[in-house]
Amino acid sequence: MPGIVIAIIVAAWVTLIGNNTMEAGYLSGVGFLWAWYWIWTIFISIIVVIMMLWEETQSNLGGLLGFAAGGALSILVIAGLAIRRALLLIGTYLLMTAGTVWMTFAEFSTSKLIFGTLFLLTGLVMSRRAGSSSSN
Repeated sequence: MPGIVIAIIVAAWVTLIGNNTMEAGYLSGVGFLWAWYWIWTIFISIIVVIMMLWEETQSNLGGLLGFAAGGALSILVIAGLAIRRALLLIGTYLLMTAGTVWMTFAEFSTSKLIFGTLFLLTGLVMSRRAGSSSSN
């Protein structure tokens, strides 16, 4: 959620202080959000991989059953993370590519705006349920 708040501030700054159009402000805000989600996706992925590797090497369970259970849990965590982050990135990408600075909002791609918003909201809801709200 902090990323969206900062993106709104960026959009307002570009529009009001920078004397640009609302379209330029919108695209600047969404461009910031795109970079924000990429940075957090990379950071969270590195943390998850380190935690999974640490857990595998420090586990006292041993044996095939312990490895299988740990591996299955790791795969579930990584798959959930990948789906949530992909939804956020795809949604932001669609919103970012819906138009250009030289277009008016009326000329923006409505389907990209709708699907981008749906993907972004779904990713945010899934992230909230997973407890990773600090990165959004």
